Amino acid sequence: MNRYYNSIFHWFNNDNAQYKLRGNNSESGLIAYATYILERLSPPHGASILDLGCGDGKILEKIIEIRPDLKCFGIDISPKLIKQAIDNTCQCHFEVGNVLDLKPFNEKFDIIFSFGLVQYIKHNDFIDLNRALLAKIKDNGIVCHLSIPDNRKKKIAVLSVLSEKHSTLLSILMLFLVHPFFKYNFFEDGSLWHNPMRLVKQMNTFSLSTISYPADLWYRFNMIIKKNDL
Repeated sequence: MNRYYNSIFHWFNNDNAQYKLRGNNSESGLIAYATYILERLSPPHGASILDLGCGDGKILEKIIEIRPDLKCFGIDISPKLIKQAIDNTCQCHFEVGNVLDLKPFNEKFDIIFSFGLVQYIKHNDFIDLNRALLAKIKDNGIVCHLSIPDNRKKKIAVLSVLSEKHSTLLSILMLFLVHPFFKYNFFEDGSLWHNPMRLVKQMNTFSLSTISYPADLWYRFNMIIKKNDL
């Protein structure tokens, strides 16, 4: 594990990690996340789905409550979060592991998805990851990455966050003079911001990829990937 991914491991593998996973941890918030994901995935009856970066499993728990016919699996890099996931629900199968290799799983899935995960994956690793994911889905399966920060909207989004705490002038100064020096900051909403057009261009060299926006937030987008049988 390189230095960057090691820092992510330590960021999420601690006793307070569950509070860093989502903007809304309330019951209604969890149901809203689960509903949003199911609407985008549209899983057929009895489908097997794998959640990449499942965290504490609370969203999968709500997904299985809404759709008890689904076979749900989850993987996360944090042993502490996976322990919480196992404690939260016994109706899903959870494994500790790095999503970049997926070694714990031998089966193929109808749907592999992530929600808010891609912001922690470097661009080149994301391309390689999806090559591997396509080999892990069934012939008519899909890979769906939800809630990816759009780097074309980063400055506006960061300025919006700063303006909630500071004056407009100070926020602009912080944005252009201070913020660029913080390469990875997990306190911000997303560490790595991706360009959707660049991703699609590279992904379509070996898959059928489409993007949609906005996602759950105005500065984020979703990406659906299918096998290219040509």
